[in-house]
This record gives sequence, C-alpha cells and structure tokens, in this order.
Amino acid sequence: MGYARAGGRRPEMHRWVDHTADLALEVRAGGVMDLLGEALAALAGAWGVSAGPLEEGELSLEAGTLEELLVGLLNEAIFLAEVQRRCPHPESVAGRGRLESGPGGGLRLTVPWGPLLASLPPNTAVHVKAATFHGLDVRATAGELSALVVLDA
Repeated sequence: MGYARAGGRRPEMHRWVDHTADLALEVRAGGVMDLLGEALAALAGAWGVSAGPLEEGELSLEAGTLEELLVGLLNEAIFLAEVQRRCPHPESVAGRGRLESGPGGGLRLTVPWGPLLASLPPNTAVHVKAATFHGLDVRATAGELSALVVLDA
C-alpha cells in the first residue's frame, strides 16, 4: 500500500496499514506539528470531509510524551467527530498550533479552533472508535518523524 499526500504543499504523508486486530495508521513528517497534523489529515480523509467555516476558541492538550500527545489528539478528534459531527482541521495543527513544555516536563499542545472540517456524513467509510497505545511506535530517523498507531475500528 503506497503513501497518500494529504494535499497542499506539505511533504508529509500517511497510509493505512493492514493490521490483524483493527486498523493501523502509519504517518511520516518532517516535524512534530506536521506529524500531528498529518494524523488528523488521515482521519479526515477516511471520513471524507472537507474544510468548513472558521470558529473562535482553541483546543489544549497536555501529555507526558509525544506518543501520549498523538493518541490524545486523535482521541479528541474522534470524540468531537462523534459528539459534534466535526473535527479540527489538520492545518490548524500543522500551521497554527503551538507545542510548549508543560508542567512537570511534559508537553502542551494548543490548537486554534478552525478552520473546522464540515460535518461528518452519518455513515462514514471508516468508523474509528479510538486511538490506542497498543503497538504505538514513534521514531525519529534521517531527519523525519514516523509513527505507527493502532486504531480501534
């Protein structure tokens, strides 16, 4: 299975990987924010949604590690998709998000709300319940980050 570009000028890529249990997502990017944005782009692409209107506010997540931050961001997006039928736009993370040191040496991610993705269709091709820590692997190699995250589908 090959890599798919999320769109625009970004060199980041993702692909869905066959997995014995659920669904696995492999993401590659040049930096942390791009990696997080690309993971959201993969979900958005699977759900078949496109850019929607701007809204005020921001999403703030805290985690001890990059792995926890990735799983937390994906789970927040899945929760918003289920409850509000929308999710943060990947460009909000990659283009305007902030990553800072959090309390106790952890990480704090702040993402502006918007643009948001338009409402999810009632029956998406991929129904993702949650991102998991099972088999989670985030690596830095040759100037790029890669991540493999298993999703409960």
